[in-house]
Amino acid sequence: RIQDAAFSNLFKQRMKATLLLIVTTLALVCIVSGQGRNTTNCRNKLHGKEYNLWPLYLRIKGDVQTAISSGQFYFYLPCGSVVEQVPECSGFAYDREPAVCQKDGRQPPQFHGCGTANTSREGVPIWESLSSGAEGFRLVYNKSGEPSQRFQRMTSIDFICDPTKDPGALEGKNPDENPMHYYHLEWRTKYACPVSNKKGEAA
Repeated sequence: RIQDAAFSNLFKQRMKATLLLIVTTLALVCIVSGQGRNTTNCRNKLHGKEYNLWPLYLRIKGDVQTAISSGQFYFYLPCGSVVEQVPECSGFAYDREPAVCQKDGRQPPQFHGCGTANTSREGVPIWESLSSGAEGFRLVYNKSGEPSQRFQRMTSIDFICDPTKDPGALEGKNPDENPMHYYHLEWRTKYACPVSNKKGEAA
């Protein structure tokens, strides 16, 4: 009986260890693949080519990116919202999940939501081909208007395929605002190149 009890305890311990290993492995797989997180705004197909920004999110370790243009700061996070890392961009009445947030050049500065990451809203974000004909795509973040609904602020970001840029940098375009309250940024990176394999990695 003592031997049976000892065997039973050993068996239970091994089963717990095995289950823990399985759960840990599944969690890692979900993190790497982007499962378990809303990646609706991370990947899409345009003209038969698939694009995936999740590897870029992993490459920048989920850190909010900043672009400075015309004396204004733009905060952006692909595949998510900036609010957790930029608290000044939280608490807006009309958009609690801005993907793009602006700190303007006024003194004191004001913060504005410039496009939502809330994929429950129809057409968030809008995926478009680049008007220049370059390889890559454009994301248009709209459905915002912070801090006032009178001004519908929105942002377009051109993701331009450049295999030499890893991860590249978020930058302002010239002009960076046209028309008023429509902001324009770009990011040259290898992660804007079409997906070439089943893992979702860029060519």
